[in-house]
Amino acid sequence: INEDSLKKSSITNITRTDIQLKKNQFKLSPDCPKIKKVNASVLNQNYSNFIEDFTVQNGLVDSDITDLLIDNSNNLWISTTKGLSKFDGEYFCNYSQDNGLASRIIQKLFLDSKGNIWIGTMEKGIIKYDGNHFISIDSNGEILGQDIWDITEDKKGNIWIASNHGLFSFKENTLTSYDFTSQFNFSSKTDVISVEIDLKNNLWISFLGSGVLKFDGNNFYQITEKDGLNSNKIWNISVDNKGDIWFGDLDRGVSKLSEKKITTYLLPQGITKISFGENDNVWLSMSSKGVVNLKNKELIDKFSGLTGEMVCAPVIDNGDGLIFIGIYNHGLSIYKDKNFKTLVEKNGLNYHEISQIKKTNMGGVLLTYWSDNI
Repeated sequence: INEDSLKKSSITNITRTDIQLKKNQFKLSPDCPKIKKVNASVLNQNYSNFIEDFTVQNGLVDSDITDLLIDNSNNLWISTTKGLSKFDGEYFCNYSQDNGLASRIIQKLFLDSKGNIWIGTMEKGIIKYDGNHFISIDSNGEILGQDIWDITEDKKGNIWIASNHGLFSFKENTLTSYDFTSQFNFSSKTDVISVEIDLKNNLWISFLGSGVLKFDGNNFYQITEKDGLNSNKIWNISVDNKGDIWFGDLDRGVSKLSEKKITTYLLPQGITKISFGENDNVWLSMSSKGVVNLKNKELIDKFSGLTGEMVCAPVIDNGDGLIFIGIYNHGLSIYKDKNFKTLVEKNGLNYHEISQIKKTNMGGVLLTYWSDNI
């Protein structure tokens, strides 16, 4: 791919609006009611691991989990549709609109390089937590919009925000919006679905229907199907440890950009998540056909023993031979040497509709469910 042939626009030609914001702060109550977690562990004899359920009954603010984050103090933050929970290993501390949180519906959590936690809501813009205060940014959602889809940070400390109102950056109390409608023939401020920073500090931006944009600090470059992408409907962007950029689409699979060359992988379904494992494994979760290991060209679906095929969660590859696959409506499958062990309610899971899997710092695995707790 030759950048000279791509449609591009200098940042000086992009319509930018700088907005000086007033900080809407409230201090965390020093006597935040701590709720001791009720022990609800179940021992799985086959894997000698504990399954612990976090529920409303044992301290969680709500059972509809949207995202998970582990901060620099090893606290687990859990966002829900009714507020935010922090778990320190023993106690829950819950935050909601009742004690000052600007929005109860939280969709995205992000930890920046300074240890701040950025909280993307679905109705009240974005909230920054600096360890002592929650700071509401655009608390009415008039600028950022009501859907914060993604948050990331570049190496210069700029926070980039993807929302249903487009692309924004935030630094030093200034929120900047970017309007691409005239330069790239967008019909409106298109929803920005995903933002990702690569190893060279380029920003990658995905749109549903308009391909992707690359921003190198000076120019925006548009890459579409005409330039080699599988599809213009890019749902997620991921960067591997080699610096290759992966674009998962909703139509036909995934595209990889490496050394200015695009390689496409045609698959039977759209990609919900892209995950990287040990030994250069690339795992693709699909919306209705299971998962694919690209390195081994291995399809894991119902015909190979997977109990269900709608995989919305990332695949966890710990490098020890165990592969964790969360399946919608069919629990958690543990895959090793072409054999499966499936965990459902009777094995200790709280629920069987798994929406997300994250690896902890101590080698454990966190699961969230579509409808019931963590």
